[in-house]
Amino acid sequence: MHDGDVLAAIAARIDQVKDAIGLRGVSYPALNTVPASPWLMVRQSVAIPSRVTKERAGLQVVHLSIDAVLLVTSDAKRPSDAARLDGLGYQILDLFDANANGGNVNNAFAGLLAEPVDRIWSAAPVRRMALEWGEAGYCHAAILTLDAEYKRRASLP
Repeated sequence: MHDGDVLAAIAARIDQVKDAIGLRGVSYPALNTVPASPWLMVRQSVAIPSRVTKERAGLQVVHLSIDAVLLVTSDAKRPSDAARLDGLGYQILDLFDANANGGNVNNAFAGLLAEPVDRIWSAAPVRRMALEWGEAGYCHAAILTLDAEYKRRASLP
């Protein structure tokens, strides 16, 4: 398993329930435009680095920092558009809460991941801001940074 597998599975799981939680769509890899609002982009974090630690017998622990970027296209004259992001972050976090998934976060990934993860998040800082998102231009954003963890075995090509 590698980072892309986890990122793709997170996007796929959110995509399964996007209508129920009020999203118009989800993308991994992230797009340079926002097709509709609100939209979620999944990417490796640009603010908090990921890291890999070694355990014994060729086992590695990947501490993967993931940004779930919620976006609403807008302009500086419509600050009230930011309210469209209110509450969406909690619904994303609930999808990957072990307690909400019968005590095991891997239940959220049925059919989406071939190997288990240890967690998708334990602490998730949330940053709210206005930003320029590629061709979409001005957007209101809520960026949830998830601190996922999974194990992998070292292998040579």
